[in-house]
Amino acid sequence: MVRTGIGVLLVPLMATLAMFSYPLFGAAGVDFFSRWWARITLLVGDVHVAVRGAEKIDRTQSYVYVCNHQSGLDILIALGWLPQCAHFVAKRELARVPFMGWAMSLSGHIFVDRARGTQAIAALRAAASGVRGGKSVIVFPEGTRFPPRTVGPFKAGAFVLARAAQVPIVPVGIVGSAERMQARRFYTTPGVVGMRIGDPIPPEQFEDEDAALAERVRHVVAGLAGPSGSHLTQVPHRKRAAVDGQPPPDDPPPVERRPADDAGAPA
Repeated sequence: MVRTGIGVLLVPLMATLAMFSYPLFGAAGVDFFSRWWARITLLVGDVHVAVRGAEKIDRTQSYVYVCNHQSGLDILIALGWLPQCAHFVAKRELARVPFMGWAMSLSGHIFVDRARGTQAIAALRAAASGVRGGKSVIVFPEGTRFPPRTVGPFKAGAFVLARAAQVPIVPVGIVGSAERMQARRFYTTPGVVGMRIGDPIPPEQFEDEDAALAERVRHVVAGLAGPSGSHLTQVPHRKRAAVDGQPPPDDPPPVERRPADDAGAPA
């Protein structure tokens, strides 16, 4: 309960610092405090992140990161531990959340109305100019959280954005976050989560259709996500133990098949 209380207090504190930094440093100041908010929150929760594949990322290049989604911790993991600062494609309602939504708006995160598919796709295509200009983005294309060992259907929005911007797609598998924070609970269980970063897929290797590209990337993410994470080590006594506790390669989890009528749905 103490850890949860501190984590809740960190949201308005770090968001306020981020907003006050905006007049001096612009979006870069907001991004700095957002990244450290994610890291400090997981540190308070005694959750350690072991990253594999960071060396594959060119920090001067823009990317569209495509991640699986198991729990609320996935946002903190991606925000705090991807090799470069990236912005989320998020539902429009989040922009109205006090403190967090205000900071996200200043930073340049992309908000879409998922209930209006045509408008969402148009917003993503409009955001492509920012990605071409150096902004990387993070997308959870399942659109909602799925249980461990399950990768849900991927909506098309991330792939529309990557194609319009002509930047590489990076598959990312997050392992074990559902065990650290279970559904409908607001506290964490101490331990280690893994983030596996796959090989970037350059635009020249994209499939002709967004639905086919989404299915290909979905299988790659499923392979990176691995099992539920129950094999991960418990809380390490030293930070180095978090690195040693990285999840080993293993068989990909089952992939939920996409219904035929959802193939063109946006993020």
